[in-house]
Amino acid sequence: MLGADRKQASILRRYCEGLLEAKRLRREIVRQHRDIIEFRNGAALEVGTNDARLIRGRSAIAVLGSECSHWKTDEEAASSDEEVVGAATPSMAMCPDGGLLMLGSSVYRKRGFMYRKYKELHGNDDAEDVCWFAASSTMNPLLPASAVDKALEEDAHKARAEFLNVWREDLSDFIPIDVIDAATDWGITERPPLDGIGYVAWADAAGGTGKDSFSLAIAHRDAKDRTVVLDLVRERKPRFVASAVVAEYAQLGAVIEATERLTGREIERAYVDKGYRGHDAPTAAPRLHLRPKTRGLRPHQTRAHG
Repeated sequence: MLGADRKQASILRRYCEGLLEAKRLRREIVRQHRDIIEFRNGAALEVGTNDARLIRGRSAIAVLGSECSHWKTDEEAASSDEEVVGAATPSMAMCPDGGLLMLGSSVYRKRGFMYRKYKELHGNDDAEDVCWFAASSTMNPLLPASAVDKALEEDAHKARAEFLNVWREDLSDFIPIDVIDAATDWGITERPPLDGIGYVAWADAAGGTGKDSFSLAIAHRDAKDRTVVLDLVRERKPRFVASAVVAEYAQLGAVIEATERLTGREIERAYVDKGYRGHDAPTAAPRLHLRPKTRGLRPHQTRAHG
């Protein structure tokens, strides 16, 4: 069983100890340590934190997680929710039925493994996995309605997530996930170039040895609908060889054209993670600040991507 931290893990352990006080289960216990309860059949119940490093290399028939919506969702974190689940799943590989992965939580922000699985599984009758989604009053009919009402009065966003199972809207990123979902054509990863359409491109270079990704985006404006369509997004995470990524991206004509206009140099020399300026950019040109370097842009390039 996995908790978000040591305190929550201790709470989970007390729950387990209470259940194991039943006479039939109590006599099956042969040894009890601080974090492990061992049984006569050789199995053990271990309670710990959601640290991906501690989960790896173990064998399990079931992995249970608590308050998983509140686990770290930063993809760069060493023990993000995705990393923890990815480390736990192989531990059940030897079970004939694949083992049991059960993750429970009150809902939180629209981000991370739990929200992704909710979108994938809830209401999907064809899925093999199950998503149980219910308000607190359904899960616990003895919960006083007055407690819920009071919480709603004090902090509606927090209480709606805690008791009514409503994903929080006040904790969105720069662009709310609902807006992104509504503007996404699902199942399309890249659109091929079409004749007669003018494309704009943006590349954010990196050297491949640090923490920054080497990213590329290509878009065009739909004159009929007066909307901007993002046709392609690519990212190469470190470590990588910058020249190899440049060679890959350079196969896209729009990138070569846009970058050569911006830098006045050959494409092979343009993407160097040392900062660069357009060859004809005036001193007062708008500037894009990227740690730890500062790169200058020409005004028309800034407007094209604004």
